[in-house]
Amino acid sequence: ERLAALETGQQETNKRLTIIEQETNKRFAAIEAAVNDLRNINRQTHKKIFTHLNAMWDDIKLLSTNEERSIR
Repeated sequence: ERLAALETGQQETNKRLTIIEQETNKRFAAIEAAVNDLRNINRQTHKKIFTHLNAMWDDIKLLSTNEERSIR
């Protein structure tokens, strides 16, 4: 009888652990998706920033070239 009670308790514990594992996996998947979204946003932001920086650099080079021409 005591062994049966222990086995029943073990089965209940296993069920709870399975539920906890499933919930943990769901939460991990949600966190992973959020991190991937943030990485994507970060990449897009970097691309926009570097596009603007490159355009500014091109403008500076163009202005420098025009200044050199006007001095001569």
